[in-house]
Amino acid sequence: LHLGAISLLKAGKCSSIEEGTSMLQKLLENGKAFEKLKEIVKCQGGMVEAIDDIALLPQAEFVVDFVSTQNGYVKTLDALKVAQACKLLGAGREKKEDSIDYSVGVVLNKKIGDCVEQGEVIARIHANSKALAQQALENLEKAYIIDNNPCCVPNLIHKVIG
Repeated sequence: LHLGAISLLKAGKCSSIEEGTSMLQKLLENGKAFEKLKEIVKCQGGMVEAIDDIALLPQAEFVVDFVSTQNGYVKTLDALKVAQACKLLGAGREKKEDSIDYSVGVVLNKKIGDCVEQGEVIARIHANSKALAQQALENLEKAYIIDNNPCCVPNLIHKVIG
């Protein structure tokens, strides 16, 4: 909302960040933002029906939970290792000609700074091969570092220029 409000302010569509945020929040609440998403998906040749009914999307054969072995806080989450896990599953490609399996991937339930309890699912792997799911799980085990002490959540926006 904040970045969108900055865009509205820069475009002269509002007079403050607060006003822009309020405008965008109303679009989310009244459903107009969702309708615009559908329009964009349709223009790009996507399955608009799947937006209303997620069951229409392709589903992976296996779902494997990555469970925390300890209590603590997510100190580090290596995005490259997560991306490599997704690529192993078939969600990415080496060359633009390679196909993508839209049913596979990784859902991150916990991110940097989040509190984690032993036995809690911190990520979920969607795969069409048990062997590939296991390899992706090994990548996720290397991607997450859980620490006993709370940590600072890194800023996603460091500076607004212009």
